[in-house]
Amino acid sequence: MSTLKVDTILKRTGTGTITVGQSGDTISIPSGATLNVAGSSVTAVDNTPYVMAGLTSTATISDNTWTTVVFDNELYDTGSIYNNSTGVCTPTAGTYFIFAYIGLGNSADDAISDHGIRFYLNGSTQLAENTNYNVDVQRLTVSSQAIYTFSGSDTFVVQGYSNVTSGTPNFDGVAANRWGTYFGMYKIIT
Repeated sequence: MSTLKVDTILKRTGTGTITVGQSGDTISIPSGATLNVAGSSVTAVDNTPYVMAGLTSTATISDNTWTTVVFDNELYDTGSIYNNSTGVCTPTAGTYFIFAYIGLGNSADDAISDHGIRFYLNGSTQLAENTNYNVDVQRLTVSSQAIYTFSGSDTFVVQGYSNVTSGTPNFDGVAANRWGTYFGMYKIIT
């Protein structure tokens, strides 16, 4: 391996395209190096970590109570930021796109009257909430999305809510090879 040390690389004659490497090559920019593009600095980044997790079976929940969803099956967790036994996510510092879908069911027909989903930050602050009232169904899906900048010490959970007039509410798990309840997030390149 050879090292080429120069201050400036210019096209041999006139202006035009300068090619670095060839098809199949990997061009490596070391950690901490800055690429200056037309006067603006660009630091080498990627959009990790990212998480995708779902609920594998139906989970009974308390009526009329916000309940943390524990997504027990992780498809992806590139930074080990999600705990699939507690439902707590601890993202590294950065800005993320977060999304979640909760399938809500009930043991009684047409008895879900109120329902909701929210992202709950540090045990006290709502990042986003989607709540609906007076719907009278047995099964439905509620979803929410958010973009949020985490400090690196923040934690959050996805919570669901169901108020039923009779029966027992639940979070739907896998049904017919599809998830009824899942969440994901990925870091946004800024």
